[in-house]
Amino acid sequence: MRGLQLIAVCFFVCVSCLEPYLPEINAASVNALVVEARLDISGDAFVKLSRAIPLYKFSDAPKESGAVVTIQSSTGEKFSLPEVTEGTYGALNLPVDHETIYTLQIRTSDGKEYSSDDVQIHSTPPVGNIYFATSATGDELEFLTDSDNNSPNATRYYAFECVETYEYRSSYFSRFKRVNGNPVLRKKGEYVDTCWNELRVPITLASTKQLTANTISRHKLTSIKNTSIKISRRYGILVRQRAISEQE
Repeated sequence: MRGLQLIAVCFFVCVSCLEPYLPEINAASVNALVVEARLDISGDAFVKLSRAIPLYKFSDAPKESGAVVTIQSSTGEKFSLPEVTEGTYGALNLPVDHETIYTLQIRTSDGKEYSSDDVQIHSTPPVGNIYFATSATGDELEFLTDSDNNSPNATRYYAFECVETYEYRSSYFSRFKRVNGNPVLRKKGEYVDTCWNELRVPITLASTKQLTANTISRHKLTSIKNTSIKISRRYGILVRQRAISEQE
């Protein structure tokens, strides 16, 4: 009897773990304004506005159109960012510098106003060496970079954005083409089995806050399996380094 009672209890516990949990979520409470923004030293400003959606909605986030977006500087200048596409605002070649403090200000179409914290553009050092090495396990290639920032007022935080481009051959070779409904043998200059692909690499972060020197060494940008099609023919990686604040 004791054994039967134990089995019954265990069965009850397992079933109870599978009961669905549907929390009460007010859709209006997750309608928060989502802001993605960037201002670089070249004067290019980009702001993308959208609205948050509940996790159970498998759809694109609604774009926030019709907002008034401006950048206010500590020197009194005010730059307007027009809406270039739905929910995206921007301007090019704004007169910005490393010394001025900037604030992003947003007024949505329903009259609500938002303001960012004060931010400053940090000086970014040039990208140092870019090279690759075999991983410790031997089954991957790791793409690494070095960087050195000697500015006395430099930040100690960096973001790396990369785009990789690679050439590969298609799995099947198309020897014939169709001309007026008839198969015709391709000439050498008509082969279509060579392909190119371009992919964005997830952003990586690095910090030298705990180091004496503001030097980044062997920072891993990405890694590729030795058997990957990416390195079957030709491969290249474009690296962009950004100096960012600790808050960012």
